[in-house]
Amino acid sequence: MASETLSNIVRLNGRFVRSARIDMDLTGTPPLEGYVLQASTEKSLLAMSASISEGGQCAFTWTGPYGGGKSSTALLLGNLVVGSKKGKSLARKIAGPNLRQAVEKAFDPCLGDWTVIPVTGSRVSLRHAIAENIAERYEWARSKQERVTKNDNQLIQEISRLAKQDPIILILDELGKFLEAAADKDHDAHLLQDLAEVSSRSQGCFVVIGILHQAFEAYADKLASSARLEWAKIQGRFQDLSFLSASDETVRLLGRAIETEKYPASAKKQANSLARLIASNRPTDETELTEALSQTWPLNPICALLLGGITRRSFGQNERSIFGFLASEEPGGFREFLKSTPSGSGQTFGPDRLWDYLQENFGLALAAGPLGAQMTLAAEAIEKANVLGTDLHVSLAKSATLIEIFKNGTGLAVDQDALLIAMPGSKVTEVKKALHDLCDWGVLLRQKRIGGYALFSGSDFDLDAALERFGGRATSSDLSRVATIAGFDHIVAKRHYFDCGVLRTFALHVECLGDHFDPNEFRRTVSRKASSASGVIVMSIAPQDIDSPDIEAMMGQIVHTLRSAQLVSAVTLVGHGKRLIEDAGDLAALSQVQNQVPQIAGDRIARRAIRAREALLRNRSNVELQRMMLSSQWQILGAGDNIEVVSTLSAAASSLADSAYFSAPVIHSELLQKDRPSSSAAAALRALCYAMVQNPDQKNLGFEGFPAAFGLYLTILSPTGLHGKAKGGYGFSAPGRNDVGASLKPAWKILNARKEQSLADVYGIWQDIPFGMKLGVMPVLALAFMLANRSSYAIYQDGRFVADVNDIFVDRMLQDPSAIALKRASRSENQLTFLSRLGEGLDVSDVSALSVASAAFQRIDALSDFAKRTNLVSPEACKIRDAIRRANDPETLLFNTLPGLNVRGDLVAKTVAAIKECEAAYCVLSDDLWLALAQAIGVPHDTFAGISERAKSIKGLSSDLKFEAFAMRVGELEIRSG
Repeated sequence: MASETLSNIVRLNGRFVRSARIDMDLTGTPPLEGYVLQASTEKSLLAMSASISEGGQCAFTWTGPYGGGKSSTALLLGNLVVGSKKGKSLARKIAGPNLRQAVEKAFDPCLGDWTVIPVTGSRVSLRHAIAENIAERYEWARSKQERVTKNDNQLIQEISRLAKQDPIILILDELGKFLEAAADKDHDAHLLQDLAEVSSRSQGCFVVIGILHQAFEAYADKLASSARLEWAKIQGRFQDLSFLSASDETVRLLGRAIETEKYPASAKKQANSLARLIASNRPTDETELTEALSQTWPLNPICALLLGGITRRSFGQNERSIFGFLASEEPGGFREFLKSTPSGSGQTFGPDRLWDYLQENFGLALAAGPLGAQMTLAAEAIEKANVLGTDLHVSLAKSATLIEIFKNGTGLAVDQDALLIAMPGSKVTEVKKALHDLCDWGVLLRQKRIGGYALFSGSDFDLDAALERFGGRATSSDLSRVATIAGFDHIVAKRHYFDCGVLRTFALHVECLGDHFDPNEFRRTVSRKASSASGVIVMSIAPQDIDSPDIEAMMGQIVHTLRSAQLVSAVTLVGHGKRLIEDAGDLAALSQVQNQVPQIAGDRIARRAIRAREALLRNRSNVELQRMMLSSQWQILGAGDNIEVVSTLSAAASSLADSAYFSAPVIHSELLQKDRPSSSAAAALRALCYAMVQNPDQKNLGFEGFPAAFGLYLTILSPTGLHGKAKGGYGFSAPGRNDVGASLKPAWKILNARKEQSLADVYGIWQDIPFGMKLGVMPVLALAFMLANRSSYAIYQDGRFVADVNDIFVDRMLQDPSAIALKRASRSENQLTFLSRLGEGLDVSDVSALSVASAAFQRIDALSDFAKRTNLVSPEACKIRDAIRRANDPETLLFNTLPGLNVRGDLVAKTVAAIKECEAAYCVLSDDLWLALAQAIGVPHDTFAGISERAKSIKGLSSDLKFEAFAMRVGELEIRSG
């Protein structure tokens, strides 16, 4: 049986881990069950009620941290005023007599039947949200809702009219979300000013309550300073009520949220020690605080006090309430601690664990936020303790830093007593020694005057000031750098790759449509990027709305530039990109800070702070960029004015590839579908080409087994039908009739398009639109064309006709395509007759000019050196032989050079006879020499009988070495003939 853990005996009260939503929970009583009205909250509600009933102030903002109970308080107020019988009874019981009377006086039933209109915030227009909720409450017709939504004045007039009939409470929960949306779109918050104005003139019949986490101007931190001042003035129309719980109130709430049937004796002891320590630092009820702290077990009492201050801090999008911390399943959280800790271990969730939880889940946001400098300093101190000390040293450093950062308002201090409570399982002597070590190592500083410790401050670098100094307007290159960091510098056309086998990437260029947009610079940039990819995709980002005339004009320039430059391109336009643009500018400024501020080189803490800020900006800009991409519509700029629209970036790349490279052949070869194949792929390519010229008449080109070259054969030549079995056996032919073969025909036509062209020219056309072929596959296709069309095309290498396509030719073709040229042959009827007779005389079955000329050239080329040069043959034979030897063009040889020799008689017969006479010239010479030698030494010329004996008889008699050698060689003639 598994051992019992704390999760078996400790429970979390469901009331405290459930958040309230006023638009859904206003008429229901469950959200109020178990609600605890804190003294600070009651004080705020009393102040608001007094302002309404006595001062005529009817516009309020409730400001407090996330999870501070503001929405639940709004439910309490709503039930007190307009709740059901059961809800109002529960609300009155919670409120108590003083608050109940104050609310009844402020929201006087004599004014009429009150109506509560709850509006929950979202990132949309505040006007639309209010109009939608009012329309639902008063059952407006669709036409009326649309009319009221058109502008602020229509909405304000309608609200004023309704409030005169019956009083209204307008509760704007999560008002900050409306303000964030307005700030992102650079809109003003004037509607709130109008609402406050109407409420001030309503004589208590229209009350506006906005629920916020922070002040108005904090939501406008990305706006200009003038706009922030304007927002601050607007909040001045509202009376702000603070919903900040005191640390003791937070502890009491924690005690109600954490339930257990039994508390260990150590919990009471630790709580009493901490309460006595707090009471010595600030006024508090020691007994009451002891009781409250003991009820938070198994939280360490230090953590119970610090949690309130921690949750009042804003971690950007990672704000957490106290109860969110208790209920979350995040790594290192309270629930994980309960599930993994044995119930009898005596362990508590201490400050060191809380530090680990914060770092693991919110470390990036904390390091880059308002607490960045302190968090960076703390991380450096803890890292030093980890290197130099033990687990106790590290835990003490974590506890000390957590208390140092979040101690305000708690009565805690970084001293020995507090750290002993934070480390309940450690001995006093061990803690004292560890603290002494930390001071010696420069992790902590002793503060003798107050008897405590402080973190050692090792840096005075001001990152925000440095960013202010080097920051400026973000450029398009900054935005493109953000895309590169996020991995979007090149977009792969995935579907096109799957269909055609060609991996195409398109360069992504992000253009900022701001005041500094330069069409000439844009043209240079996109042209450069397009040259290194298959095309370019332009993402244009406008800081604000995209409907302005300036933005439309700039987009027109972009489209015109892309079309005039004839670039393969797609474009999209995204608005409200101000945050991304500013983050890109900050990243560029950070890069300048690192390169231009010498202080950074010797300041580890400053470097850590820069890395943290950079990581935050990269992460945030990456998320924002992806959000924009997902919401974009990508326009494919086709030929003429054709524009295709797709919804995803990958689909845009594939559609762009399909429209631009519509004649690309379908070849699925991972090895050769590249402009620069690997060395192993190049070796396989060479082996395939060798097999193509050596074994064209064999099945599978004679490959045995499964070498890499055979794999290329199966992926390129076989599927396209370029090599296979025909009527006369195996050989090369035009592309097949299947889909793969049909895809190759447009590229095949390029080879047939001109009478004469170099292979390099063909490759250039194949590389360009609309083929987009890779250099790796081109030699295979070109060689297959040559072998399939030997009868109709002449092949030239370095300007000379190639009669025999062999390994040497393949090497030259692979080395330099510009050295290879193709020339199409064309003939008249007389020429065809001449070819037919000459081919018959030379025993050539294929009577094409190339075949006949090749046969003649090969027979002359096979002659001995004597036969190639001798004048002992007839003059006509000499002329014909020399003409064939010097020929570099089959057409010219057969139809110009040979007829131009003015040979008398039948040219065909004379040519055949000349070739045969040259082939016999060496044999005639050999016979003449044999006869002359026999006659000179007096022996029969057919047997050389007796010469062997004569040679032996004179061997060694002469001192002439040449004569001796001659006699020995002549003596061998009889033996050979015998």
